[in-house]
Amino acid sequence: MSLIIQLDDIPEGAGLGLDFVEEPEYFEMDESECSLNSGVHIKGVLTKLGQEIFLAGKIKTGMNLSCSRCLKTVQFSVDSDISVCFIPQKGSLNETEADMELSNSDLEVEYYSDNKINLTPPVYDQIILSLPIVTLCQIDCKGICSHCGKNLNAETCDCKEEGDIDPRLAILKNLKDNL
Repeated sequence: MSLIIQLDDIPEGAGLGLDFVEEPEYFEMDESECSLNSGVHIKGVLTKLGQEIFLAGKIKTGMNLSCSRCLKTVQFSVDSDISVCFIPQKGSLNETEADMELSNSDLEVEYYSDNKINLTPPVYDQIILSLPIVTLCQIDCKGICSHCGKNLNAETCDCKEEGDIDPRLAILKNLKDNL
């Protein structure tokens, strides 16, 4: 099944049930930070109420993320709810509308045109919003030595604990030592 759905395919009342897996290649991810390692499973219902289309469902997929401290690849599972309202596109936004502040309800609104909706943007957004702010390979990850670049989880290094202090900040160290 495609992520582009014709409005005529959505029956009034009962809606259209969705249960399919889209290939990872369909979503463009920033490969240096994260990548999909499995298909994106989308399960839910599209319902039509006049010109508004509502999507309620779940998204499941697997991702490869980089540890924030040591850059080791970490497996992460996305299992997230999705709730979106699609409304017809009203033409181009004028300058006042483009500068308006968004409310929480605006974040769940997508626009459609040509009697078809594209599920790709809201599914992609939900995957990205599900990612952790900081990814760690283990809770006590030691990271990478800032001097020699060794992964401190796998090996030790002979670098000093406290690196050389920037001469412009040396006075702050002296102040700290005196307290």
